[in-house]
Amino acid sequence: MPLLLSTHRFFASVAALVVGLGISSAAARAEESNPYAAAVLADRPISFHRCDETEGKYAQDATGNEHRGALKNVNGGEPSAHPALGTCFAFNGKSSRVQIPAHSDYKVGKGDFSVEFWFNCHDPMNSRGEILKFKGEGKDFGILKPLGNSNFIAVARPDRPFQAQTDPFSIRVWHHAVYVRRGGVDHWYLDGSLTGTSTGNSLVMDMNADILIGADHHGDPNRVARDNCWNGLIDELAIYASALTPEQVEAHYKAAQAK
Repeated sequence: MPLLLSTHRFFASVAALVVGLGISSAAARAEESNPYAAAVLADRPISFHRCDETEGKYAQDATGNEHRGALKNVNGGEPSAHPALGTCFAFNGKSSRVQIPAHSDYKVGKGDFSVEFWFNCHDPMNSRGEILKFKGEGKDFGILKPLGNSNFIAVARPDRPFQAQTDPFSIRVWHHAVYVRRGGVDHWYLDGSLTGTSTGNSLVMDMNADILIGADHHGDPNRVARDNCWNGLIDELAIYASALTPEQVEAHYKAAQAK
C-alpha cells in the first residue's frame, strides 16, 4: 500500500533519503497540522515515532531529532485507533521490532521522564508482550504486559518489577497509555486517566544501548527473546525527558479524537 504524503512531507522525505538521515525539521513542522501530532510535539519529546510507514527500512522520528528506528519484520498500514493517528505497526509476537540506536539524548539519569503510546493487544491472556525494552550495562527497563493471566500494562525494573501498572484493559481494543516518572514516583495513565502509582523509583535511566519497540532481549538487542515479543498493534510512541502532567496526558488523549 503506497504511503500518501502531503507536498511538504514528500519533499522532506526525499531530502532525508538523500542525506541518509531521519525525518527533517521541515517534515516535523508539517506534522503540526495534525491535531494529535501537534499536541505531542508541543511537549518536546526526545523522539516520536508515528508508525505510519508502509514501506522502507525505518520508522522516522517526527521530532526532527533523527532518532529513526530500523524496522524488523514489522507490517505497516493497519488502521489506528482514530483517523488523526493515521496507521500503525503490527507486531507478530515472535520477531517483530523497531530498533532505535542508543543516543545520549536518552540519558535522563534519575530525572523525570515519560513514555507515551497507543496499543491494541492481540495476545491470549497467558503470554507476555514487551512494548518497550531498554537493557544494557546492568540496567533493565521495560514496559510490558506481564506473563500469566494479566490484562494490564506494567513497568519492569530490576529493583521492583511490576510495581506500577495500569487498570485492566480489553483485548483487541485500542488504548492510550502513558508512563510517567515524576520526582521518583511512577504514574500510569490509561485512556486519559491516572490508574496507578508506585514510589521509590530512583534508578539511573541512562539508555545507552539500543531501545526496542515490540520486543525483549537478553543482552543483545539484535537477538530478540522470542517468547516475550508483542503480539498486536502499537502506534504513536513518544519518549520524553520530562514528566507529562495530568493535563497534558488528557489533552493528548482528546487531541487524538479531534475531527
